[in-house]
Amino acid sequence: MCEETHANEDQLECANLELKDLPLVDELTNLYNRRYFKKYLGTELTRSHRYYHSFSLCFLEVDDMKQYNDAHGRTDSDDLLRFLADLLKNNVRASDLTCRYGENEFVLVLPETPKIGANTVAEKMRKTVEVYPFVGRASQPSGSVTVSVGIASFPDDALKGDELIENGNKALCEAKRNGGNRVWK
Repeated sequence: MCEETHANEDQLECANLELKDLPLVDELTNLYNRRYFKKYLGTELTRSHRYYHSFSLCFLEVDDMKQYNDAHGRTDSDDLLRFLADLLKNNVRASDLTCRYGENEFVLVLPETPKIGANTVAEKMRKTVEVYPFVGRASQPSGSVTVSVGIASFPDDALKGDELIENGNKALCEAKRNGGNRVWK
């Protein structure tokens, strides 16, 4: 029994070391990844609770990405995601955080930003993407690459991280369900 306990402790220690060494940056886009986002979200929640400040999350997803991938292949799709990551990162404040959240999904953390401010940022991003001359944009249904955006704000929409994420994803789904290339809050 003692040997088994010792072996389990060794396995746990090894697993913890592996987790500690997991990358926090997405290899394709060089943005922070989902793992870092969740850690950062906890810090932002603590800060916002303490100082009674608001902040917002904007979840962005590329519309019709499967069609783009089918028409242009994986290499061009990866290039599109890299360009989009740069576009997002270069069009927010230095204090904002841009992360790759899923395969075709990004999230912006906007500290000190209530929902109305997040809506302004989200609309600016949506329009910037829509007019950007991405390679292969003419093959998309609207003739351009577009994104849908869902917004969730603290404390208006939720007080906990998981609830904010859930509400942001619900808003994103509504934006897509209502035709895409729009912001939903």
